[in-house]
Amino acid sequence: MSSFEGYALIIPAFLGSMFAVVYLTRAGNEAVYDVLLGVVRGVPISIEQRWLTLLQVYLGMCVGILMVEFFLLFVSVGVASEVESPVKELAYLAGGVAGLGFIFQVGWAILIFARCRSVLREAEQKSK
Repeated sequence: MSSFEGYALIIPAFLGSMFAVVYLTRAGNEAVYDVLLGVVRGVPISIEQRWLTLLQVYLGMCVGILMVEFFLLFVSVGVASEVESPVKELAYLAGGVAGLGFIFQVGWAILIFARCRSVLREAEQKSK
């Protein structure tokens, strides 16, 4: 694989992945706000709907981000094994960013999920 082909694979994959992560993160944040506040666009939602939002929207967003990060890691390592320097360093850098993003996202998702779960359990206790 030539250097040009390596650049042609790494740069669009990296940019596309980062835009997808930003979009999915924004959608996930909105879902978390809905769960924590119990209000969607000014309309109160039930605890069951809040649980569904947490499980379907937020966890779906987390899985989407992890898939995007894994795709970028997979493409980066594949390109790095086929090209010479300096594209190899760029591919390893993109792969490192994807790998660190993957690890960070797993940790962050666990923390946010735990917080939302505790808020929903408190709301269930108050409603009884």
